[in-house]
Amino acid sequence: MPGESTNVKSQAPAEPAGSALSSESIFGAITRRQAMARAGGALFAASALGGVLSACGSSASGSGSGGGSVGGELTMLVWEGYDSPKASAAFRKKNGVTVHAEIIGSNSEVITKLLAGGASSTAVVTPGNGLLPLLVEAEVLDPVDWSKLPNTKKYTEQFKKLGEKSFAINGQTYAAPFLWGINSLVYNAAYVQQAPASYMDLMKPEYTNKIGLLDDVGNIQTWATVLGHDALNMSPAELKKVTEFLIELKTKQARVFTGDFDALAQALAAGDIVAVASPLWTNVSQIAEQHGSKTVKWTVPSSGGILWTDTWALPKGGPNRETAYAWIDWMIGQPANAMVANELSEAPVNGQATKQVENTSSKALYAPDVQEKTELFGFPVGNNGTVSYQDWTSAWKEVEAA
Repeated sequence: MPGESTNVKSQAPAEPAGSALSSESIFGAITRRQAMARAGGALFAASALGGVLSACGSSASGSGSGGGSVGGELTMLVWEGYDSPKASAAFRKKNGVTVHAEIIGSNSEVITKLLAGGASSTAVVTPGNGLLPLLVEAEVLDPVDWSKLPNTKKYTEQFKKLGEKSFAINGQTYAAPFLWGINSLVYNAAYVQQAPASYMDLMKPEYTNKIGLLDDVGNIQTWATVLGHDALNMSPAELKKVTEFLIELKTKQARVFTGDFDALAQALAAGDIVAVASPLWTNVSQIAEQHGSKTVKWTVPSSGGILWTDTWALPKGGPNRETAYAWIDWMIGQPANAMVANELSEAPVNGQATKQVENTSSKALYAPDVQEKTELFGFPVGNNGTVSYQDWTSAWKEVEAA
């Protein structure tokens, strides 16, 4: 009936022949609710998409349905909670919209479903910003016209500064930010009295066998920056140096190596490790509190934190385009944006919504010194002799095998 909201768990479609997405080692350990890795998870998906594109090429065509009025059926492929029946209730009732949300559990599902033909039957999708260039390359997204989204003008100063250009590929904007957070250096203050100024501090002898390392290719971006390289524009020789360093870190300094955020939070809470040499979601400190420790903290190191944002995007040729735009604008508006952010302990992009943030860790993200030291997540595309994301994932396999 109009005004209803239903959701179902996603069932991944059959993968194209030759797809690297069948690898359980890539996606098995990291899902939305298990890890909340975000930026790193996007890179895992990036590594797999290369295989998909080479195997099957682009599988979507056409353009958005355009025109029409707001109302009717709205299909979406979203992370759990992003369809928020509570936050969207007034929108659905006012416009006679029935929401059908398919809930995804990993980045692989976004890619496989859109490539398998789901783009033309899906009105909106919520990819992380790191996935956008890959989805555009696969030709499964249509551009997003911010002039049809008045609430983009009410973004926080941070997101106004990032602007459309930060979500554009080849001069066209493909997404509107929705919720955000940062990945930072997490440590247990009961054992590390002074917050580490740099990830490099964790290489000190006193931390040998007391460090955790996330099994995530995103470590390459962080440690390349720490070692003085331009992470997204490295030469093969520079990537080799970073890889060798990470192998040394894993084999000589780390005690715990896992793709599970909760396992790292438990190890931190128990004192089995005292810090993590990978960028972690700031809310890991709250996960650790659930495991009995109130001394697990986060800090933005000198090399900076990684800013990620989940976005609203338009699948290529998707249905009910005018309703899709109206939905996106509603969800980035003050009431809905604040409500969903609080429900999920994330940070809203709407400037007025920031006044309603309840989560302590999310509130801290708006501190000027934190925002000044973060950089929007990205990955290499491999131009002019620089390495690509496939090179990153090949390098990370060497680290995993060490």
